[in-house]
Amino acid sequence: MIVMSSVLNQIFYKHMMDSPYKPSIQHCSVLLKTIAGNISPNLDLVFRVVNKFEATGNSLSTSVYDGIHRSLTSVAQFDEAKKMMTAMKDAGYKPNNITYSQLIFGICKARRLEDAAKVLDEMQANGCNPDIKTWTILIKGHCSANEVDKALIIFANMIEKGCKADADLLDVLVHGLLSQNKAIEAHQVLVEITETRQVG
Repeated sequence: MIVMSSVLNQIFYKHMMDSPYKPSIQHCSVLLKTIAGNISPNLDLVFRVVNKFEATGNSLSTSVYDGIHRSLTSVAQFDEAKKMMTAMKDAGYKPNNITYSQLIFGICKARRLEDAAKVLDEMQANGCNPDIKTWTILIKGHCSANEVDKALIIFANMIEKGCKADADLLDVLVHGLLSQNKAIEAHQVLVEITETRQVG
């Protein structure tokens, strides 16, 4: 299978949006996910896809809202992303782990770690329990910013909440500790987690 570059993708999608093509809900979701996956998503193209989808008489679904939300968080438009979450709620779609994880990922990427932690608190206050992927995104964000000690505190909080670690999270923690020349601590984390069976 030939993988197109992001530039070719954008040209292709623009051509599709200018043609009589009418995206189905599945195609709309795939288009938005692919656009959002670019390093710098083209928001104009995102909304052209959405507008064309709505013009065919379709209403926005959770996956479409998530596609728009992912693009907004990718380009650090967090205020707009929160408005999109409000629009989702108003349309009857409750933001879920995917929605919150996208926001946390974007905020961590912008190195606004305290804000990312607040989103996790807000998420739980709204009755949405973070899953292992959400916790991993927040912990990885702290490790990437060389805030490994805070990452370990978040990890302890996660275990306290009853969420078990998986191989991906262990990899994030171990690499985070090793990046700061903390090999002994990395070994201790591994031993403690495996001995107490806190791995899911």
